Amino acid sequence: MTPTVFQVDLHDSAGHALDYRAGQYLELIIDGRIYPFTIANAPGQKLVQLHIGVDHEKNSNVQIVSYLRSNLTVQACLPKGNVWLPAPRQLDQDPLVFIVAGTGFAQAKAMIEDQLKYNHRALSLYWVNRDPLSQYSDWPKTWSKLGLIDYHAISGNQHLDEKLVAAHGHNISRLMVIVCGGPKFVYAILNGLESVGVKKNRILSDVFSYSADKGLMSNDI
Repeated sequence: MTPTVFQVDLHDSAGHALDYRAGQYLELIIDGRIYPFTIANAPGQKLVQLHIGVDHEKNSNVQIVSYLRSNLTVQACLPKGNVWLPAPRQLDQDPLVFIVAGTGFAQAKAMIEDQLKYNHRALSLYWVNRDPLSQYSDWPKTWSKLGLIDYHAISGNQHLDEKLVAAHGHNISRLMVIVCGGPKFVYAILNGLESVGVKKNRILSDVFSYSADKGLMSNDI
């Protein structure tokens, strides 16, 4: 995809469609160690797609990509995770807002693809990165040009709270927000969302299941 983000397609060895929900992740098991990665495509296919970011701060991911390039098979355990959405009711589609950092886009991509199957027409994506070049996929621009989602590429936090209020202020209490990224990023976004009136029980993130420490540091964006 880019020099620092690799797309990996994994196929079931028996050729079956894999059973999971959009938003869930899998665990790769390599040399006895477990590596979690979000599944980046909607269910119903005979493969799962992963987006693996590699840089000098993610040396384990470099090793994983090297392993996958040199081995025909890998052991994987799925599904994992409890962040997923039911099929939307056709006449009651609350606005869905995805706020993602870096390869956190993978989770949003799977969930957006899934929601589009049901003609959900109230989808917004805010992709936060340190620089525009880190937005490694053209899917958001394609969806936006087709009128399927409202897309915003954000550098840093760039007054994200103000953008949300401007776009959704009239029904901000109805928003369902999915935040995809590392703990530091997620909790920073959580604080901002609560400050503008988004209800905490309307905010979803995998981070909440494994990190309750708002001070936990992570290389998020």
